[in-house]
Amino acid sequence: MGILASFMIPMVVSIDSYAQIKTYSLYISYIGILSLGYYDGLYMRYGGVDFKSIDKQKLNSEIVGFFGMQFAITIVFATIGLILGDTVILLFSISIIPVNVFTCFKRVYQATGIFSYYKKSMLVYSLLNMLFTIYLVVIVRNGNYILYCMITIVASVFAVIYNFYIFYFRLNANSRVTINSRLYTRNIRSGYLILVGNLAVNAIYGIDRWFAKIFFSNTEFAYYSFAVSMLNIIMVLIQSVGLTFYNYLSKTKDKGTINEIKNILIFLGVLSSGTYFGIAIIVNKFIGTYSNSLGIISISFAAYPFIIVINTIFLNWYKADKKNGKYLTSVLFMVILSMILDYLFSRSGKLSSIAIATFVSFVLWYIYCEYDALRMKIKLKEVLYLLFSEGLFLFLASSQSDIIMRGAIYYLLVLLISVVFYGKEFRNLFCKYLK
Repeated sequence: MGILASFMIPMVVSIDSYAQIKTYSLYISYIGILSLGYYDGLYMRYGGVDFKSIDKQKLNSEIVGFFGMQFAITIVFATIGLILGDTVILLFSISIIPVNVFTCFKRVYQATGIFSYYKKSMLVYSLLNMLFTIYLVVIVRNGNYILYCMITIVASVFAVIYNFYIFYFRLNANSRVTINSRLYTRNIRSGYLILVGNLAVNAIYGIDRWFAKIFFSNTEFAYYSFAVSMLNIIMVLIQSVGLTFYNYLSKTKDKGTINEIKNILIFLGVLSSGTYFGIAIIVNKFIGTYSNSLGIISISFAAYPFIIVINTIFLNWYKADKKNGKYLTSVLFMVILSMILDYLFSRSGKLSSIAIATFVSFVLWYIYCEYDALRMKIKLKEVLYLLFSEGLFLFLASSQSDIIMRGAIYYLLVLLISVVFYGKEFRNLFCKYLK
């Protein structure tokens, strides 16, 4: 629900209501399954293609056909929600059309490189999300979880309307629609492997929350979900970079350049881990109810260097290289490993053990993808850099000294370590792109 929502909503709603909001968010994170791989098929088919060369009438028919398909699925889930009397499932069913159709437009923009419209549509969604959240939290100060779940739905509806406006009036798309079931089936057939792979990726990012929800109390689930929402503050930026990077990898396969970018991303990930210290200050001062989440947050933030490289390079490399089978094998293997680790660690009865299991999963996935995707050996320099920076972060994050002092020491030493390990590479890279 955005950066502001991550901090503001817990200030107003009860822990039980917050748990309901995060249950809805957990369901929504899997809503893409109901696309049946349709927009992933569009994403693959139009990847690297100039939008001007696309048959606009066919594309319009594909989007409208997808809208109709999602409407039918909405009816099914709304019926289930009514039968069970489950408000969260009803809210989920209402979300299906706006969220998935909005994603469909975004996939087209990302695949064809029209990032200006992608950014504008995301701005519309984010701005509305922020305004509605501020209204409920600051002006109304309402603690009803249903209203906070509705924010996603309403913002997505407006975003879809805006995208139809862009499509027809800015991009001059043909408004004629031709029903072509063969075309719809082709999109599903070409995108289902990516769908399963994305589902597996979501499982890796979300399986820990399922274990927290199933094996721990509602209050503990709220604490863990709060920690994940803090992690997602930076994850939003990471995912945006990852999505735009697919178009770049579709056009270049130079592993030397990719390795240079990977070094920069590792460095950015290490810097991102340090944002924990700022978040800890905010939580302790303004949201003391969730101070129990800080231990989980610190462990989760330690995974940033691995997450950013996995999302931006490894997963996009599989897709750009058209190795859908290997992509699927990679993420399914890690889903199984994550489930095993989460189960084994959760038996300790400590909520933080799930965060540790998730961190270990990302490290193992990173190692696996390094060999499987890029066919490259991890350099000793990279291993030592990660060991020093990760060890430093976890030590300072668990220390009981002044939090501001710990943050300052972390960034000072990280910069020093980075210069020692990668000073020459960074200088050469800057010189290369400044010429």
